[in-house]
Amino acid sequence: MFSIGILDVGIGNIPAIEGSYRRLNIQTTRISTYNQLKLVNHLIIPGVGNMSEYMSRLRGLSLDNEIKSFSQYGYILGICLGFQALFEFSEEGDTECLGILNGHVKRIFDISHISTNIGFLTISPKKILEENSIKNQLSLRSNNNTEYYFTHSFYVEDTRFTTHLINNSQLSNVSAACSNFSNIFGTQFHPELSHSDGLHILSSFSLLGNQ
Repeated sequence: MFSIGILDVGIGNIPAIEGSYRRLNIQTTRISTYNQLKLVNHLIIPGVGNMSEYMSRLRGLSLDNEIKSFSQYGYILGICLGFQALFEFSEEGDTECLGILNGHVKRIFDISHISTNIGFLTISPKKILEENSIKNQLSLRSNNNTEYYFTHSFYVEDTRFTTHLINNSQLSNVSAACSNFSNIFGTQFHPELSHSDGLHILSSFSLLGNQ
């Protein structure tokens, strides 16, 4: 059994994620069919692209419902667009998403003077209720020396699933990372483009359930 599957609908930042895992000496496989999905217990939903087109391709491969089923037992990490796809609805193309997590994706221009947030930013952990502090959590570094790479025009607002917020006064309500505190995780930033701190997150994800 492969340890890490990477969802492949024909678009997304897949080569960079594969390259990161090669640096970690961890095997990956691309997932574009239900039979391939059955081979993995960890699935990454990569970012980059348009939500309407992304979900259309996902449904065209008949993988949307299969991923919802997978979310009941497997580990999922959504990255950027893949993170946003975990939620119910996106204003990008007025698109119905996977609905694995409750929440909506909105235009970042509505809360700031910028249309796209691009660059390296620090993140801050959100105070989480103790009952949600389960051992299966991604290890995210959050200090003034740790920056993660963001590039997005839409955002997930602070929800009950938010574990980290962007450490920026103008974007302080933007979720940098979310989790259902069990097996579903998402980052608005790109760990595969965030140097050693991003590799630390990808490595942490691969170890979930194996400790």
